[in-house]
This record gives sequence, C-alpha cells and structure tokens, in this order.
Amino acid sequence: GQPSVQQRRVRLVFTRTARNALPALDRAEGRLFFAGEHASLTPTWQQGALESAQRVLKQLLPGWPPNAR
Repeated sequence: GQPSVQQRRVRLVFTRTARNALPALDRAEGRLFFAGEHASLTPTWQQGALESAQRVLKQLLPGWPPNAR
C-alpha cells in the first residue's frame, strides 16, 4: 500500500538529514571507512548498502572496478 502522510514526512526529514551528513560519511577517518545503507541516500534499502560499499571500494582500491569505462 501507499505510505501514510506521517511515513512520508519522516522519510523526507531523514533524507534531508542524510544529505547534510553524507559529505562527512564520504571521507575516511584515518583507517575507518563508513559503509552501509545508513551511509547512503537510500537508507533502509539494500541498494543503499551496495552504493556505499562501492564508494568505499573506490576509495580503498584506486582504479576499481577494473573494467570501468
């Protein structure tokens, strides 16, 4: 079914907060990297976890993915 008005409001506030926090999450803190659905613009979804994992891999392994064009 459709999300309720309250659910849409919570999602909107969370997304705005996440957008403000993402620049900090994009940077490593020494040897600590942040990845997971909570560190993406698609929180609570597997897609967000994959996107943030790819972001971290690109930071850890220059030239990753090997077949990128």
